[in-house]
Amino acid sequence: RGWTAVLEIEVEARRKHLRLVPLDDDGTLIRKHFLQLEGLGVRDLHYSGDDLYILAGPTMVLDGDIHVFRWAGAKPCLAANRAPVRFETGVEAMLPLPHGRGTDQAEAFCRLPASLAKKGADWIALYDTPGPDRKAGEGVVFGDMLRRG
Repeated sequence: RGWTAVLEIEVEARRKHLRLVPLDDDGTLIRKHFLQLEGLGVRDLHYSGDDLYILAGPTMVLDGDIHVFRWAGAKPCLAANRAPVRFETGVEAMLPLPHGRGTDQAEAFCRLPASLAKKGADWIALYDTPGPDRKAGEGVVFGDMLRRG
C-alpha cells in the first residue's frame, strides 16, 4: 500500500565488528518506521536542520519514478519517539528527478559545499547507469544540481 520501512539502530565498534547498542533503557535494539513513499524504496537519506530528506525510487534494477521527499521535523519526532513501530504519513514529495529506461537511476544525493553551490542549488544527485548525455569522456559523469525548495 505504498509504505516503506526504515530501521532505526545504533551501533558501536568492538574490535573488528559492529554491534547493536540499545536505543533506550528498556533495551530496544530496533525501531521500525514506516513512511508513505508511494511504493518507492529508500535510496539515500540526509538531514538538513530538523528535516529529513529522502531520495526514493524503484527497488533493484526496475525503472520508474524517482523523487526527493521531505519529512519536516523528523529529527525531534524521532528523538521523542519510544514506540517500537510507528507510521508516518506527513512525508511530502518535493521534487521528481529525471530517469530513463535502464539508465539514469538516481542512487545518491548530498549537500554541496557553499563554494560549489550556485544559482540557489545546494544539493547534487548522482545516478547509477548514467545515460550517454551524462558522460563526457573517460571517468567524467554529470549529476543534477538540486534546490531544496
